[in-house]
Amino acid sequence: MAGPAAQKLIALGDVSLKTMCIRSSSGDWAIVDGAVSALGEGVTVTRTLPLPVQPAGTTLFDVDGDAALVRTDGELFLIQPDGTTTLPIPGADMAKFVPAGILAAAPQDDDGHKLVLLTREGAVVAEHVDAEAKDAAASILVHPSGTAAVVELAMGQDGCVTLEADLRGGTLEVRPFVVSDDYVVSEFSGDGTRLLLSAHPNSGEAIAVMDWASRTIVDTLTAASVMPDEMEDAAFDLYASWVAPGCIVAATTQTGLHVVVTDGQLGTARLEPLPDFKPTPHPDDAEIMWLYPVSSRRFVARVWLDGEQMTRLYEVQASPRAHEG
Repeated sequence: MAGPAAQKLIALGDVSLKTMCIRSSSGDWAIVDGAVSALGEGVTVTRTLPLPVQPAGTTLFDVDGDAALVRTDGELFLIQPDGTTTLPIPGADMAKFVPAGILAAAPQDDDGHKLVLLTREGAVVAEHVDAEAKDAAASILVHPSGTAAVVELAMGQDGCVTLEADLRGGTLEVRPFVVSDDYVVSEFSGDGTRLLLSAHPNSGEAIAVMDWASRTIVDTLTAASVMPDEMEDAAFDLYASWVAPGCIVAATTQTGLHVVVTDGQLGTARLEPLPDFKPTPHPDDAEIMWLYPVSSRRFVARVWLDGEQMTRLYEVQASPRAHEG
């Protein structure tokens, strides 16, 4: 009788990526060599979109087909084949494409943070100001259906304001999104039924999965349940992602370059070393700076080791495992 699949983590080599990529409806993208670049399965550039603004200091927010949203010098630009538009959201710190146009966020001096729904022509459809979010940095996670988005306004040690933006009907309705301060919103599952919550940097104690329909947490994994006793300072880091349906990879801190890999439910998780670093580095000498899924069962990890940085590609392989019974 066939048993459950056994996951094996393998290294596929170094890649040239130095900045985090973004996942969009058009695949995985990053700014590479001064161009907005689509990334193939091996994290190689498969096509590019011209970047008519200075690439130094440019941040890529989102891509939809042949259109891209980037920020440079405090301005938000919409890049399209027929030209580049400066959008009227000065200081924007996040923007995403949505079916109704563009959802953007920007700090408002002493008046909190503003969310703005715009058309692709730059016309403001609706806006919402959250006065409680002081000195915040925004992130926007759009549901796969495009009908909603979760917005986090992170205020460092002062916590986080989390909002849900209802985008149905091409309008913007904003309400509080209730989630524990121990978590950070990470990403939706491909079918939109689950929301992955990674560990807040102030905590690091647990990751969780939320059922989107009911907005309730249905699965939780604590660091204490998966870290060995000798790693007394170990915790979850900010980065956790689905790399395949049912398979989550989460970064850790103070473990000497280990990740947590699940086989399905969070209860199947185990701690795995990144396989190409042997012996395992001392926790004080190594750090996973970020990790990100780039294709089915693959992810890239940016690693700091002994004062040097490198980005490497990994794959979580599933192999049949048999047992008697």
